[in-house]
Amino acid sequence: LFNAAAAGWAMVSETHLAVDNRNRLHATWVQAALPPATTSLGVYYSRSEDGGQTWSEPVQVSSVDTGYPAIVAAGADEIHLLWSGNLSSEPGLWHQWSSDGGATWSQPGPLLGLQGIAPRAAMVTDGAGDLYLVGVERTAQDSAALFFMRWTNQGWAEREDIPLGYASDAAAGATGVLLPNGRLGAIYRLRAPTGNGGSHYVLGYTERPVAVTILPPAATVTPQPTNTAAPTQAVTATGTPAPTPDLNGSPVEPVSQTDWLRIGGILAAMVAVVIVAMIGLRTARR
Repeated sequence: LFNAAAAGWAMVSETHLAVDNRNRLHATWVQAALPPATTSLGVYYSRSEDGGQTWSEPVQVSSVDTGYPAIVAAGADEIHLLWSGNLSSEPGLWHQWSSDGGATWSQPGPLLGLQGIAPRAAMVTDGAGDLYLVGVERTAQDSAALFFMRWTNQGWAEREDIPLGYASDAAAGATGVLLPNGRLGAIYRLRAPTGNGGSHYVLGYTERPVAVTILPPAATVTPQPTNTAAPTQAVTATGTPAPTPDLNGSPVEPVSQTDWLRIGGILAAMVAVVIVAMIGLRTARR
């Protein structure tokens, strides 16, 4: 995808990959310095339209002191890219998005109203257009709160904060998942005090209902019979007579071959009786 050594880079970090509904690949990564240096030197982006065989030339999304990118495919040709800026002092979140599968992008802009955020935030989507942002923010009392926001075409809205009671620092953050039951789940990492005056990190989980768009099922069409006339076929006569209805509407049973034999036998017997009677009458006259 990218030859960092050939580009003269010391290190690559924070790699992420997303696949959109047209099977295009979208990758982001960070140019980093070798330890003990912690300075991030910029976020980069590239995409592939042939399953990763070839990639576009990397585009630098942000400059020095930015990192922690996140990228998602939210809907039809809709790609969103998020990263943290001003990491060495007061981090803030930046966002830009594409409506044509990453070919062109909006101007990057900061997410206003967020202060003292943990640099690790996350976007989560159902792939059908619903997109949410979850992260950790430091409140005025130096305690942490989990926040979430929903994306609309006009920007990020419907912000809500959930106080957590722990401290936030550069190692804190959150990630999320949309559950099938229409709830948004969030896992967060924060710093908690210990009994001896120290501190350790804890993981927590919470969830809440969200307005997930339910796509209507595709309409089904039941085939209907057409009025096309069937082709006329020649009918071959058979030896079995067809029943014909009488005037009262009751069908008359056809005469079978057995019936004809029976009738023929009766007629033969009647002829024999008549012949015998005629012979007897002639004899009596003599």
